[in-house]
Amino acid sequence: MRRLSMPQSVTYPPDTSLTLEDLILRVAERAGCASYDSTTGKATVPSSAHDYDKCLRAVNDGIEMIYRANPSWSFLDQQLSFVMDTAGTGPLNIDSDPARYRMPWYITTPPKESWGIARGSGNTMYRFQIVNRQKVTWARGTGGVTGTGGDSIGPPLMAAVDQHAGADRRAWEMIFYPDPDAAYTIEATFRVFAPKMVTKTDRHVMGAAHDQTVVDAAFWAMKRVDCKEQGLLRQYEAMFKESLAQSIRLDQQFNPRNLGQVTDPSVCAGIGYDIGPRNITVIADGVP
Repeated sequence: MRRLSMPQSVTYPPDTSLTLEDLILRVAERAGCASYDSTTGKATVPSSAHDYDKCLRAVNDGIEMIYRANPSWSFLDQQLSFVMDTAGTGPLNIDSDPARYRMPWYITTPPKESWGIARGSGNTMYRFQIVNRQKVTWARGTGGVTGTGGDSIGPPLMAAVDQHAGADRRAWEMIFYPDPDAAYTIEATFRVFAPKMVTKTDRHVMGAAHDQTVVDAAFWAMKRVDCKEQGLLRQYEAMFKESLAQSIRLDQQFNPRNLGQVTDPSVCAGIGYDIGPRNITVIADGVP
């Protein structure tokens, strides 16, 4: 039997999913409004501003339909991290407060899991307690968890998630206790709102495996507005739904199971972190 050897190093492109220009071209070809290069004879994006804008809106509308069709898309779960600023002058700080941070607008939910300090950011990696805002406010105003003021600065012991009404739009706010005494890197996993595609080089966040679904969704988004033939409408919708079902199955198949968090009790002792019951056996696929 011939032995196959894997290469020692392989260089992959950062992202091979279709760009906005690629998607507009494919939709335009289906819709019959693509332009053509007179020299090469190759299809290009529409030269008509009207047709280009129509295809652009169809692409973004189609992607929105995909997002709404499945609330469990794994590619919309993204890890966010930021560095705490001890002076309160960082880009996310609110009112120059070192303990208050405004999350980016594309964060659409509170953290899916506990916040934590990242390994290598000046402290042992651990998860801290998420509580209500009143508890954090009380701790900050009365001198800490014990009321003695001895823990008024240091690594986060607790945090609250609340909505902050910013100047342009509402966003999630994180309020920590105590105030940081170092530039800790804080991280958590969030559900994000993927921004609309604008420039020709933008790429959708679903990944190359879902390119066909994006094209079918965009074409369906266009035709359900301007196509009057019911038979064709049903055909375009069926194409989209078939591709969508395949994408959902693919996403579920390769989406890793979350078996929970593994926490070292030694780094959580004494900070009010509930590490839960001991001696738990986790069973996956029938194997303990």
